[in-house]
Amino acid sequence: MVTLFAGVITLVLLARLEWRQYQYAKGAPAIVAAADTPAVELVHGLETTRSTKRRGNDHAKVVVIEYADFECPYCGRYARDTFPTLGAEFIDTGLVSYEFRHFPIPGHSRAQRAGEAAECARDDGRYWQMHERLFAHQDLLSEVGLRQHARAVGMDSERFDACLSNGKRDAVMTDAVEGARLGVMSTPTFIIGKATEGGAIEITHKVVGAREYGVLRGALRDALRRADDKQANGS
Repeated sequence: MVTLFAGVITLVLLARLEWRQYQYAKGAPAIVAAADTPAVELVHGLETTRSTKRRGNDHAKVVVIEYADFECPYCGRYARDTFPTLGAEFIDTGLVSYEFRHFPIPGHSRAQRAGEAAECARDDGRYWQMHERLFAHQDLLSEVGLRQHARAVGMDSERFDACLSNGKRDAVMTDAVEGARLGVMSTPTFIIGKATEGGAIEITHKVVGAREYGVLRGALRDALRRADDKQANGS
């Protein structure tokens, strides 16, 4: 019964994503963070599970999940200009674990295939190399461009072609469906939470849009403080 219920919920979320794609195909405007959207939302009573697409300290108390797509210009700007600073302050120091999840925005016609290419690279142990290259060269996301990137990161061309031909749609859509469940509607969106011993993430903060680094920094520091307080209280 539980499995059936979970399946129904997944279908509903997938239908929502496909409806959004239909709206974009009709020329509906992109969903962006409104000017009056809070920079940081506090979240209560929502959890997700850990992803295998992560970097940094696996035992960190706080986890950051970035929902993005490789064609999104704001995501690219974040990856190139902001992430290095965040990485140096919070990831390289072991304070947080960082995850990336696909959320291809309808209207970004090459985002889905770029995500699939990254998943093929993950099978080859080169996910983060491909991830960084795709964001560094967002003007080269055609099928030919993806194959160029695969060669550049050292992947076997025939193996990559076979993987891309077979498709990794399910891997990308699994991320997107979970993002929809968590309320993600645009990219980039950052979900921040406390890691639990059981492999779950208790979500505490959400940051929507390409905000100034100080906004993300403040949210992460608050999440770390809350995690410390919870640990001190034995909960």
